[in-house]
Amino acid sequence: MNLNVLLYLEHDGARLQGEMARLVDKGNELARELGGFTVGALVGDIGEQLSGEVRGLKCKEIVAVSDPSLGEYQPELFRSALESILDEAAPHVVLFRHSYVGMELAPALAYRRKAPIISNCLDLAVTDSRIEAVRPYLREVCWGRVSPQGKPPYFFTLQRFPVRAEGPAGNGPPRVTEIRLKSPAVVRIRCRGIAHRVESEDISKAERIVAAGRGIGAQANLKIVQELAEALGATVACSRPIADLGWLPVERQVGISGKTVSPKVYVACGISGESQHVAGMKDSSLIIAINSDPRARIFRVAHYGVVTDLVSFLPVLTNAALQAKRSGQGVDSREA
Repeated sequence: MNLNVLLYLEHDGARLQGEMARLVDKGNELARELGGFTVGALVGDIGEQLSGEVRGLKCKEIVAVSDPSLGEYQPELFRSALESILDEAAPHVVLFRHSYVGMELAPALAYRRKAPIISNCLDLAVTDSRIEAVRPYLREVCWGRVSPQGKPPYFFTLQRFPVRAEGPAGNGPPRVTEIRLKSPAVVRIRCRGIAHRVESEDISKAERIVAAGRGIGAQANLKIVQELAEALGATVACSRPIADLGWLPVERQVGISGKTVSPKVYVACGISGESQHVAGMKDSSLIIAINSDPRARIFRVAHYGVVTDLVSFLPVLTNAALQAKRSGQGVDSREA
């Protein structure tokens, strides 16, 4: 019986998304417990840069569908390509990130395969040869354990995925199998191109982040957030309301509908801490929350919290960071 784990590898056309290496590690952990191995599913107009990065992953195999028509994400074409990959790989488990793409493709594929799906998982483990998923309920007021019923493949979307035992899937680069795209007979939605903003930095790879939320009050207050980030040598990010208002580009948004980050230091400024945002940053090594509301949900996940008016507090914190730099002490994750 095939007990392999298939992983959908998200990318922007040139680079893998920042969480893909960790998703592969999670897949390898499950595959070892099941007695199988990992297979990466790659769909797109795949160039040399992306192909080279994928060959560095710890998967045993990669099954790829590359076609010029897949240069931009189109759900019907991507779904069709993934169906071909499922036919080729015949996996026991299929893992997606709980991203916009994963939330769209995974249920569609599970429905067409008449297969079970468990979404928005916080963790996966194998107990007595049965897969158990931990997922939140009632806006993360409580968590529950649930196992898929019926015949595989079992589909999961992962909001986050702690890895307990990292390790190589095998010696050497993965074996790559390329298959042709079988376009559906009718494509109801066609993409005529997407204009991408050019960002100088990928926040998913940042080691320090200062994030702004709606609690900063006004767009003019972004300046004090940016000054703190500069003093700490950090990257500026935001919650969804800030991106929706157009105060920062969507590429800076952290959360389920944005980027997932896991920096050494995450400073949340005026962020309430809704589950959609917390899902994208809760694996940060050190979380510092600054909010005027002592009941803000962000304090539930923060290691340190400051209840204060951030407009008056952030400049004080910035001056302290600058003084530490001038004295030669610097600022590291422990001092932050």
